[in-house]
Amino acid sequence: MCDTVLELLGIGWNVSTGIVLIVTPTQPMPICGTLLIVFTLLPWWPHAVQNAVDGKGQRFLLSCFGCGPLLTHEGVAASPEFKYVAAVLGGLPLMGTYLAGEIMGRNLLFGTTDSDLGDWAILIAIALNGAILAPVAVKVFDARTHEDADDTVPPKRASVWAYIVYASDMLSLVATVGTVGALWKRIRFVQWLVFGWFFCGFWPAIAAPPPMPTLRPAVPATGWQWFAHRILSSVLIVATVPPLAYVERLPSSERWVWPFAALVRTFIIFSMIPIGFVRHRHLVQAPVQVAPIVAPTAAMDWVIICACLIMVGDTTTRAVRLLLRQSEELAASEALSIKSDAEPGYGAVVREYGA
Repeated sequence: MCDTVLELLGIGWNVSTGIVLIVTPTQPMPICGTLLIVFTLLPWWPHAVQNAVDGKGQRFLLSCFGCGPLLTHEGVAASPEFKYVAAVLGGLPLMGTYLAGEIMGRNLLFGTTDSDLGDWAILIAIALNGAILAPVAVKVFDARTHEDADDTVPPKRASVWAYIVYASDMLSLVATVGTVGALWKRIRFVQWLVFGWFFCGFWPAIAAPPPMPTLRPAVPATGWQWFAHRILSSVLIVATVPPLAYVERLPSSERWVWPFAALVRTFIIFSMIPIGFVRHRHLVQAPVQVAPIVAPTAAMDWVIICACLIMVGDTTTRAVRLLLRQSEELAASEALSIKSDAEPGYGAVVREYGA
């Protein structure tokens, strides 16, 4: 119930923020606001079409106006993998809209050209969109097939810390990346984004593809399913909190890939804070400025920096623990293998004493 309330709160806040941006006279904020409302309601419109075809008027209206979390679904749409992918991919256009708003005038970190009200509305909306991912992520990490399910063990629920981590990660990602996009040249910004996705998302998805817990085949090996699985996995790994809780389901030889990619992703995001600050100071001191660049409230700066510290601390701690654990397991396995090779087998003992 709490997850449903949080999801409805996120939808309502995104729509409200979109309305605020629509009435903002600064261009292109009205366009961003319109897109924000459309992208907020869009994930539920396919369900609305299906309900209209089935003649379910009440479900059609609820799906059209963003009340889809109140409805239940069947089949593939009810699987934890589908819900997780839908939550992340449904949030990407929203985050893209907020990024565009930052790059084109509402830079949340170190510089802004608009009112504090709009900036805080965007900041809270980003945090809500991140927190919404926590319960669906926990469900997919804990999911089992019907054959492996244990009815005596209650399903895991997202902890308060998980909500904080997912909100902090999304806020860190959008605020720092938006700052870089606002201060860097477009071509360099695009190159930086492609490099981050390729190294922190695409490479881990190819080198250590994640198995799906309930859908089959768990790891598609051919055709369009292979392509869709790898591309979606690459986006899921880089666009939100790295799914390190899922590493245990990977083969032992591949378990180092995701923690290593998570550490690289964390370093890239956190390193943008001093780079963005230096670049912003350079623009402020420039003799010619196209638009006034002023500092936002100190409170907003500290909220974003604290979110970055939470993201860095949580991801780094979990990634390092996984790498150390794998190192210990590999060392123990190697020692056991050496010991097994050094001890003579039963046949060797018989031949020795028989001679």
